[in-house]
Amino acid sequence: MKNIFWATFHFSLILYSVLSVSCRKSAEDEFNDANLNSKAKFLTRLEVVSTRYEENLVIDISYDSNNRVTSFAVNSAENGLSYYSLYYDSNNSLNGAIRDGDFLDVDDLYQSPLNVFETGTVLEYDEKGNPSRIEINKYNYDLIYGGVFDSFDYLTGEITYENAPNPFFHTLNAAKFIDVLDMVNLNLGFQASPSIVKARQLLPLNNIKKMNFWNPEEDFHVEVNANYDYDTDNYPKEAIIITKYTDYTESNIPVLGSTRQITYTYKQ
Repeated sequence: MKNIFWATFHFSLILYSVLSVSCRKSAEDEFNDANLNSKAKFLTRLEVVSTRYEENLVIDISYDSNNRVTSFAVNSAENGLSYYSLYYDSNNSLNGAIRDGDFLDVDDLYQSPLNVFETGTVLEYDEKGNPSRIEINKYNYDLIYGGVFDSFDYLTGEITYENAPNPFFHTLNAAKFIDVLDMVNLNLGFQASPSIVKARQLLPLNNIKKMNFWNPEEDFHVEVNANYDYDTDNYPKEAIIITKYTDYTESNIPVLGSTRQITYTYKQ
């Protein structure tokens, strides 16, 4: 599941400071500020085809007549097929899901399909509120290139963005995930779990263009480049994600980690 949200690596968001958290805008307001006059589009399918077989996956998303996510299925080469059925309370708030017959509460959902959020830390944000400098520990090494980061405690990364919306945002909003994230900012006694707090800190507003990661000694470098084909609404139709890494203790020549082709399909 980690590769789902890495594949486009559309993580994360704004934390201005500890003192200003309670005064922040909602995530939807921040998204709209960063993407003026953008159209709301909802994903129905995401397909990832990679040169690394275990990264191949297809996600299918279903909606009701009110554009609310009712279920989604994840068919992963690594983990097989899983089916999630979402359910909501009388106030239209997300309560949890049933996954392959097992109950998941809201926190479980963030630790399962969104478990990439558990280990990322935002160090800086750009002028639009996107996380531009982050730190991930070695347990997230497979998000970049599986197996090569085992000797490092953490990696520091810089992220740059396209002038285009995060294509996942409205889909997450339609599943009421964004509502849960916004509760982190309200001084109403809401006890947010660490995974939900991380998700709020890491939610991006725009579409990621490039990422560079390096280890503390700066002798190991990973570069992730994304090239997109956009539709008339400035949402990606297809993407090619190329990951290369360079181990300067062995060579100055970058090595290809993987190439991913991502196809986005939206609700009509």
